[in-house]
Parts: sequence; C-alpha cells; structure tokens
Amino acid sequence: MVDGPDALRICNEVLEFVAELACGTDRNVTFVLAALPTAGSLDEALAAYFAAYPDGRGEVRPAAWWHIEPRPIAGPPGPALLPLIDEWLFTAPWTEVLLGAHELVRRNASHHIADLVLSAVGADAVIHDVAVVPPMWYATYWRDLSLEGSNGRFLLSAQFDD
Repeated sequence: MVDGPDALRICNEVLEFVAELACGTDRNVTFVLAALPTAGSLDEALAAYFAAYPDGRGEVRPAAWWHIEPRPIAGPPGPALLPLIDEWLFTAPWTEVLLGAHELVRRNASHHIADLVLSAVGADAVIHDVAVVPPMWYATYWRDLSLEGSNGRFLLSAQFDD
C-alpha cells in the first residue's frame, strides 16, 4: 500500500486508467478521488464542494439545490468499499470491456483500488453514500461516496455519461 503525499495522485492515476478502459466512442466514464474543502463538518464540506461544481457552461448552483444527503455505510472501510468498487469496475452499465475478467482479476483489482483509496484517505475511514439531486446535468449515472479518515475528507465519485 502506498502511503504519504503521493497516495492521492497514485490512486487517481489508477482510477483514471480503469476509467479509460471502460470509455467508448459513445460514452465517458470518470472515477476520481477528490479532497473535500476544509470545513467544520462533513455536511459543510460536501455543501462547499457541490456549491463550487460547475455545469457545462461553467455556472455553479447553491448547495441547497443539490439536496445533499450523506448516508452512513456500516462496517470497516475495506469491506465496505469492495462491493462498490467491484460494481463500478465489473457490473455497471459501462463495463463491457471488463465483463469477461476472470474472478481472480476482479478480486485483485477491486482489493488493489480499495487499498489505494484507503491509503490516500486513511485506513480508519468512515464512509457515507452521498445522495444528491443535481440542479442541472451531472451525469447519466453517478455515485458519490464521502470518506472521512486520518488524512482528511474526500469524495470518491463514479460518473458515466453518453
């Protein structure tokens, strides 16, 4: 597992590589782990992040328009992340390229990415599923997770659009 200041960069390089494998001529896939703004609480950090998120014209909308609702995901962070990462890589609508992957490859890829995420965030991470209702186009499919760990607050996002 990678530790230190390079962990976030390395994690995002791997997420970008996996997203590139899933992209096609008629779709775009994005996986990213972004540091959330410093704030007094998770709700405030998420509000600041989404209030700064630009639409296709570069305009932003107030956080209240996003209807942000973090929902805790129970369990230790590693096992909690694995099924979500496995879904994003192998069973979501954009995964045709990766569907034929052998079970061992699936397990190793999902574990490796979960380890990279936790090395950037902190192994003590608390995970929330972040439900939003975007006030404008956001993506055809998206799933956002907030992670609060010893290294700060982060948003792990999967987006698919065509």
